[in-house]
Amino acid sequence: MANRHTSLGTAIVFIAYVSATSITLGQSQTKPADQDEPVRLRTELVQVQVVVTDKQGKVVEQLKKDDFEILEQGRPQEVSFFSLERIGVKSSGPAPEGSPVANPPTPADAAAPSRSIVLFFDTPHLSGPSLIRSKLSMKQFIDEQVTDRDTVVVAACSGVFGIFQNPIRNRLAVHRLIERITDFDTSRQSNFTPYLAAMVKQGDRSAFQLAVQILSEELGIDAVFAAAMVRGRASEVLEIASYKRQSTLDVLNAVAARVAAMTGQRLLVLLSDGFTMRDFNGAPDTGQVQSSISKAVRAGVIIYSIDVRGLEVPAEFDASHRGITAPAMIGRLSSYMSASAKDRQDGINALAQDTGGKAFFNTNDLKGAVQKAVDLNRTYYALAYYPPDDKGSKEFRRITVRVKSHPEYEVRAQKGYFASDLKKIREKERSQSSQQRLFSEMAKPLPATDIGVSASADYFEVGSDVEQVSLQAVIDGTDLNYREQNGRLLLELEMAAAVYDRTGKPVKTLTETIRGSLSQQEADEAKRTGFHYSKRIPLKPGLYNVRIGLREVGTDRIGTATTWLEVPNRDSGKLTLSAILLTKDSADAPAGNAAARRAVGAASHRAGSPILYYLLIYNARGESDLKMQWEIADAGKVIHQTEWQPVTSRVIGRDKKGLEVGGRLALTLQTGVYELRITVMDSKSKRTAKGTVAFAIEG
Repeated sequence: MANRHTSLGTAIVFIAYVSATSITLGQSQTKPADQDEPVRLRTELVQVQVVVTDKQGKVVEQLKKDDFEILEQGRPQEVSFFSLERIGVKSSGPAPEGSPVANPPTPADAAAPSRSIVLFFDTPHLSGPSLIRSKLSMKQFIDEQVTDRDTVVVAACSGVFGIFQNPIRNRLAVHRLIERITDFDTSRQSNFTPYLAAMVKQGDRSAFQLAVQILSEELGIDAVFAAAMVRGRASEVLEIASYKRQSTLDVLNAVAARVAAMTGQRLLVLLSDGFTMRDFNGAPDTGQVQSSISKAVRAGVIIYSIDVRGLEVPAEFDASHRGITAPAMIGRLSSYMSASAKDRQDGINALAQDTGGKAFFNTNDLKGAVQKAVDLNRTYYALAYYPPDDKGSKEFRRITVRVKSHPEYEVRAQKGYFASDLKKIREKERSQSSQQRLFSEMAKPLPATDIGVSASADYFEVGSDVEQVSLQAVIDGTDLNYREQNGRLLLELEMAAAVYDRTGKPVKTLTETIRGSLSQQEADEAKRTGFHYSKRIPLKPGLYNVRIGLREVGTDRIGTATTWLEVPNRDSGKLTLSAILLTKDSADAPAGNAAARRAVGAASHRAGSPILYYLLIYNARGESDLKMQWEIADAGKVIHQTEWQPVTSRVIGRDKKGLEVGGRLALTLQTGVYELRITVMDSKSKRTAKGTVAFAIEG
């Protein structure tokens, strides 16, 4: 692990915009001054939220406490507390205090029940098109359906997290946070699915033969070589699937714990393409999902899962998957892809059904699905009971809720919990060093926010430079501790970065100590605009999770952030683009390779001011055959598109590894967050390469 001391003048650069880089946006929740501390009962309660509908799907609202029956592990339990809650309508009675599931509303809060809606983007399991649809639909939902009584939480496995009380006033901020959510994996989808891999591992001969054909056609290799690779590829596919599933569930658990302290109803909308529950050996494994269900139940969170893929094209006709041409295998492919679809739905369906929610499949109306989830919970019953003595049992304890004398009613409620989850988790001993604690915070699913920091990583390979990636951190200078000494303001930060591959294995770590001595004017500017840290590192081709952390020396306050990066294989010979760098004006314009080393990216731009872009094109065999086109997109919708232009008109230099291309965007755009998309095409081979970068326009 390398240690370096870097002066602030070389490691941190002032930038012009910091408010959009803060990890946690909106106001933090505070307890009213007149609200009493919750009563701590000797025995912890289990709270269950119940929605009852009749045969027509209409919510039943006139039930009483004695109409309900609760069973745990098949044994009846006494309903100790009961209330009927109507969102936006005065409650029929307060829910109990002291519940370990979540502290229910106090009588003051119960006068107008509030609601917290978590929009959870499962980025490890969202394709590029699915993520675009999710972002657009959720922004529309925010604009059209939330109220000033709602709290909206935006969360993503990519490290984006924000809480917004009164989202109506903070719509622009919500939109910007949603726009910051990025793809996990931009590679083209493969028909070698985790389900197919599981069947191969389980010894299914038919699956093995299909897997050989898929590998042969997708990789362009002989079937004999493909057959030798199949079992190894199956293990790799399942290992990656397991890591992605665990990443999703870890963040889901952390989000549930974070919103547990919020008053009122808690709904979590899980936006996902689904995931397998198969283990490394291909056998079904429900343990991780059951644990997440238990933690959601403990936190009083109801999950509504939406399969973002919606109405799917059969795999044999889906252009997003590499096709299969062997006629004898097409029918077999269809059968296994249908089973794969069911396999990836099982996990998100269990998360919804067992927390008292519902899963939505085969619908392209994502906004409508979220609205249905919200509408289904406008009226609900809050019940609570004292759990039986578990005597140390660690088993999953099943909860059943019934309406007496009405077997025809559909009852949606939490389905169970682990008894161990009702016990307080002891705080770990503080025996770690300050650096160990920093890395420990970086490893957590949700960011630490004592210091505002955001992270980005860009692929940019130039000349004889052995580094391919620029790591960047934007630091909020507002709340840093500036120590006055001899008329100067001093600060000292410990910075750390950790890079993990697609299976979760660490491949690189680094630490640096950043010290600065600023005048009062420089400190005021830092508080207004923030700091920008940049570091170049070498990485091999592959998909990586990058985590960055900062610890303020003296106060031990910590801020962390995470991002994803894909480093392409330039040696493959395929037409490839670097990251797209944006600058604000000619004074900041990239100058050859120096731009790559500085990696200066402008987060925002003033309306009407020109924007300069810069990138490299690799493996451009015939420069004169290259054409390029750029687009501006707003919430996934293209609002401006150029004609195809010769790349030669945009070449500003020739690096030994590629062509340096730059240009100027002079568009009149309204305030908001946009995407610049650049496509380069070889007119002879018809090969294409695409790059995307987000930017903000300020008024």
